[in-house]
Amino acid sequence: MSAAIITPTYRNDLAIVRALCASVDRFVAADIHHHLVVPRGQYRLFADLNGPRRTVTPIEAVLPRGFVKLPLPARLPFSGRAVREWWMAPGRWRVSGWIIQQIVKLSADRVCDADLLLFIDSDVRLLRPLDAARFRHGDAIRFVHKPGLGADQPAQAAWGRVVGRLLGIAPRDYYGADYVGNIVSWRRDTMLRLQARIAQVTGLAWQVAVARAPLFSEYMAYGVFIDHVEPDAGHARTPESLTLNSWNYALSQAGEAARFVADWQPHHIGVLLQSTERLSPDTRERIIAALAARA
Repeated sequence: MSAAIITPTYRNDLAIVRALCASVDRFVAADIHHHLVVPRGQYRLFADLNGPRRTVTPIEAVLPRGFVKLPLPARLPFSGRAVREWWMAPGRWRVSGWIIQQIVKLSADRVCDADLLLFIDSDVRLLRPLDAARFRHGDAIRFVHKPGLGADQPAQAAWGRVVGRLLGIAPRDYYGADYVGNIVSWRRDTMLRLQARIAQVTGLAWQVAVARAPLFSEYMAYGVFIDHVEPDAGHARTPESLTLNSWNYALSQAGEAARFVADWQPHHIGVLLQSTERLSPDTRERIIAALAARA
């Protein structure tokens, strides 16, 4: 089972994705190719990252015809505030760049021909080795599955209702588990069946159906599909995250960075410091260096 890493990204994450790429080159086995997927208009910013270990692909080469990126500036001219990216989908539906990135992940078959698809977020930094064997369990693959987590979160309920409708099953506020992670593995064959299911249920190209959703979680869609639509033996479920995540820490507050570093565990191989965290580059690097010293 061949493996590849896919990272959708864009201009505002350029600095942190370069750091991710350096960590991939250091810690990932040479037989796992890394694919960055970026908007065509930003390709030149990432072009020098192409090489024997990595390919940069324009999003427009992955999406079907009719998806067009709106020509918005990276930042507002006076405040310097970052501008969210927006696209137009067929039928003149406006789609956020966030949902486009999720469509790109579900389109991984148009990015590479690998059977084992590893999705790594652009704001992850690897600190320990990663090879395909970590994700293979006999004929099954490692799959993030956290029973009970997020049951009381409004976002889970909103995602659940959308996913249920797209998959043609009774919508629920919660499907029994959380499936979100920052290093997530999928099977190519399962992903293709998921695409076909969405197209069959909605009567639309699956990309268009997802684009028309007000919000979406690609990881929930895949997880609910294999838990509630087409259960199979091809996934070895685990609640363990491979990354230490900054989601539940206020790292700009005194003492929180030390608590974060202290929570590093033996099963962690990387760290996620969200790109939206209000951390200076120096602070970000100090936290990562402290974790690397424990790795």
